[in-house]
Amino acid sequence: MILNKSILMIKMITTSAILNPIFNPMTSIKPSLAIALFSIIISFITILIYKYTTPQKLLKELRDEMNSLQKRMRELQKDMQNPKSQKEAMKLQSKILLLSGKQFKHSMRSTLITLLPLLLIFGWMSTHFAYEPLRPNQEFNITLYFSEEPKNTSLEVIPEGILILNEDKNDDKVVYTLKGKSGEYLLTFHYDGEVKNKEILITENQNYEKPVETYSQGVLKKIVISNKPLRVKLLGISLSWIWYYLILAMLFSTIFRKMMKVY
Repeated sequence: MILNKSILMIKMITTSAILNPIFNPMTSIKPSLAIALFSIIISFITILIYKYTTPQKLLKELRDEMNSLQKRMRELQKDMQNPKSQKEAMKLQSKILLLSGKQFKHSMRSTLITLLPLLLIFGWMSTHFAYEPLRPNQEFNITLYFSEEPKNTSLEVIPEGILILNEDKNDDKVVYTLKGKSGEYLLTFHYDGEVKNKEILITENQNYEKPVETYSQGVLKKIVISNKPLRVKLLGISLSWIWYYLILAMLFSTIFRKMMKVY
């Protein structure tokens, strides 16, 4: 009992200790709005960093030159039967590739500056917007998958606040039906002399613990919490959070590029 309480306390202190204080306010608003705000803020900051860490004058010159070469390429494509046109087109293609390489080289600095922060933010978003939370006083299931049928199973919950409504055993699977108050809980599963812990979170906010845990050793192979995948609607189309974010990010990046005259 003391050990389990210690595990829960450590988990509460260490989980996302850096990012949670910054981004947790986003979990209290509607997910579609929160993701849209992330896309606006990240797009704006990314374009701003790109603008001031790249030689914009040179990039504009490279872009204008590439546009001119591509225009000439389209003209030559109308007369590709002509050997002279073919030869000129090959030279232009080589020059366009060279200019593209220069563009990429100058863009790398801003990419390196923003890469790690973006990975951290996306990691945080994937753990908060991929699934719906477990709501207070709503039933949910936790399913344990075994490699062989367990003989003795039981469940312990710390702290109090969750009701165990049902335990259904079916061959190599055990399904618990639960309902509880808001809070963070540590579930301890006992089976055939072994013990496995799993944290869950019940909340009105857009927060949840990892819904699926897999194990490579022992008879217990997987624990699945019945969090539903989060879907967000855009123009009537149901999307996962990542597609919803990417579409909005592309839109806002284009807008900010034009507003700030970024090349």
